[in-house]
Amino acid sequence: VNDRHALLSRGQASHYLSSWYHLVSGRYAAIVEKALAAEPKRWGKATPEAWMSMLLEHARLQVAFFPSLSFVACSESGPASRSHFHCKTGQPFKYVWEARTAMR
Repeated sequence: VNDRHALLSRGQASHYLSSWYHLVSGRYAAIVEKALAAEPKRWGKATPEAWMSMLLEHARLQVAFFPSLSFVACSESGPASRSHFHCKTGQPFKYVWEARTAMR
C-alpha cells in the first residue's frame, strides 16, 4: 500500500482520507490492536503504509497493486528527511524500486 497515491471511488475515498480522524478520535488504537491480534508477524514496523493497510482492511476495502507514478529523489542539499528511511550516500533515489516502477 502506498500512502501517497490511490485510485478510489467517492465512497472509498472517505475511508482513505479518514486516517487523521481515526488518530485524533482514538479509534486508531482499536484498529491497530485488532490487526496485531489477527496477524502479529505481518506488521513489523509502524509505517504510514502499514497504518493505511490496517485502515483499509478494517473498512473491508479490497487493495490491489497500483504502480508508482512518482518517486522521491535524493539530494546532498536541502532539508533533511523526517522519515525513518534516509537516502543513502550516492544513491539518486530514496526507494530505487519506486523510481524504476515510475520510470517504466
